[in-house]
Amino acid sequence: MRACATLGISFPPALIGLIGVFISMLTINQVKPDLAEQVSQAFTPAVGLLKVWLPMMLVPPMVVAPLKAAQFLPYASRIALLISVGSLASTVTGAGVAEILKGTSRNSTSSTSSMVEKAKELTLPQQLAASLRLPPYV
Repeated sequence: MRACATLGISFPPALIGLIGVFISMLTINQVKPDLAEQVSQAFTPAVGLLKVWLPMMLVPPMVVAPLKAAQFLPYASRIALLISVGSLASTVTGAGVAEILKGTSRNSTSSTSSMVEKAKELTLPQQLAASLRLPPYV
């Protein structure tokens, strides 16, 4: 990182490392193709893992996050408060919706046992329509 700052390079050092690995693999491929193939085969499991999970990890923002951390420190308490309030609001809202749905299922006119008996006679699409109180289809 110091070498990048000394040279006036502003993008992340990890990117420089990736470019270095790429150039070295191209060079090895030109000099000894068999060795390049062995190195490539050694990295195949890691490449497969990254191919699947890299988009989920949001690597581009994470690579530059340490460079930008100093800018977010003054707002750390606000960010923590926002996350806490959002989590609490989400939990309370979810609990409220669950109570509303639970209350509507208790107020239904047929009993649970008769609903189970009816459900045994219906096909799966009909069961879904009945549970959602949709009109029957032809």
